[in-house]
Amino acid sequence: LGLQPVEDFDKKPFIRAIFSTFVEGAIPQSGNCREGAKVGPGVSCSIEWQHDYGDRYSIDVVNLGDDIWRGSMVDLTTGASAHIGQWKLPPGSGNIKNGGLGDIEYYLWPVHPQSCEALPRTEVSLFNPSSNTSDASGGYMSQPQEFGDCVSKVNFTAEQVDEGWKVTVGNA
Repeated sequence: LGLQPVEDFDKKPFIRAIFSTFVEGAIPQSGNCREGAKVGPGVSCSIEWQHDYGDRYSIDVVNLGDDIWRGSMVDLTTGASAHIGQWKLPPGSGNIKNGGLGDIEYYLWPVHPQSCEALPRTEVSLFNPSSNTSDASGGYMSQPQEFGDCVSKVNFTAEQVDEGWKVTVGNA
């Protein structure tokens, strides 16, 4: 699951919402999806959506049964929602489990490499995951940590906020 800023269109801000699996043998189930995730196996689905930087968003994942998963996005301020995509995992893949790993990345870096000092300043608030699936309930996020080639070079901070973390990174 992820959100990526994209270029404004008609002077309005847009964001790309992504719903991916890295499981080999996964099959796209909707037009917003394609085979492959990042540089490996799986399926990646995405939409671009006009948004407001001040709103809070939820990316929801639902198991529809028969190893089919659907991702959608909800603007918690306005109530607007959109279907990101849907994919089918190989038989017997199972449910989501409580636990995992995530990252905040400057996703254009491989395409437009820059020095650490030129990393654009970014601020994002991330909130604890929630689930109605019994094996995946009670999720929380540990304090975000800095990693990679730019440790101690990009003004990284992680401040605890209600039910999550506010992360700031970047110089320019």
